Amino acid sequence: MWSAWTAVQSEPSQASRRAIEGAPTSGLGAATVTVGPPLPPFGLRTVMYSEVTAVEPGWWSTVQTSGGTFEHTETLLLEEAADGTTLVRLTGRFLQPALPSADVTALQKGLNRLAAELLEEIAARAEGGSAASPG
Repeated sequence: MWSAWTAVQSEPSQASRRAIEGAPTSGLGAATVTVGPPLPPFGLRTVMYSEVTAVEPGWWSTVQTSGGTFEHTETLLLEEAADGTTLVRLTGRFLQPALPSADVTALQKGLNRLAAELLEEIAARAEGGSAASPG
C-alpha cells in the first residue's frame, strides 16, 4: 500500500493537481498545487497549495493544505491487518478556519471529494491498475 501511496504522490494524475518545480516528488517536502473548478458568479477558482510536512515511511504521512482563506491538515495512516489487508485512516482538521462568509460545508465536501479520489487512486494502484481520477 505504501508504494502505491508513494506512486500517487510522485505522479499527480488528477487534471487539476500539479507538482511544484524543484520540490521533491514524494516524501517530506513533496508539494503540489490543485486548481479547483470555476465557481459562480465570476468563475474564480480556488487554488490550494499542499505540502507533505511529516512522514514515517511505510506507516503515515501528514499533508498541510493552504487554500488562501483556510489551512487544513490531513494525516494518512496505513495499518496492516491480520488478514493481509491494509486499513487506511484519513483524518483532517482545520488549522485556520475559512472566513465567516465562506461556505464551510461546501469547502469540507470539496476536501472530502479530493480525499476520496486520492484513496480510490491508491487502491487502484495497489491492486495493480492505475486509476484515472476525474479532474
